[in-house]
Amino acid sequence: MKAALDVQFLPGEGVRDGPLHFSLAVPHGDPDVTDELVMMSLVEEDIRFLHAPDIQLLHDQTVSRILDWQLDILIAGGPPLYLARLTQKQIDRAWQNALRLARGIDLFIIDHHLLRCSEGIAWIEQLSTFAGKPVLCAADFMCRKRMLMEAERETLYRNFPVPEGWHEDYANGKATTQNYR
Repeated sequence: MKAALDVQFLPGEGVRDGPLHFSLAVPHGDPDVTDELVMMSLVEEDIRFLHAPDIQLLHDQTVSRILDWQLDILIAGGPPLYLARLTQKQIDRAWQNALRLARGIDLFIIDHHLLRCSEGIAWIEQLSTFAGKPVLCAADFMCRKRMLMEAERETLYRNFPVPEGWHEDYANGKATTQNYR
């Protein structure tokens, strides 16, 4: 596999190397809707930590696999509540899977898609109540202020407009964020 950095990477799917274990591919969301896949990364030292990016909590078997690992800490991508295409059935499935994880893992950090809308914070707080213990977003875990910039992007663009072509210039290294800090 050749990367953009012109570095040769070895396939990691299903590989275990010392304290690192990479899962087989799992669905990126609901497997009935997409065939995209992601890989989870487990680190085992004194604790068992798993990063489950973009799983969206929409696949029961993935959640069962996570619980089988008997983790100490999990950071997972939550459901994209902001997408109109997400059905109530999918939201309910994500909720039930999140509750299973919150009750079955010592420390559950849920982030990414879930915090692209302000409803995500309420979802986490309600999940904590139902689980009977704290469920955190990444900012909470790091003892940082929650800054839901994606959830507030319309207001931010209105208050801090960028010139025409700025995004392309930024991507090409011709513009910076200096004026917006």
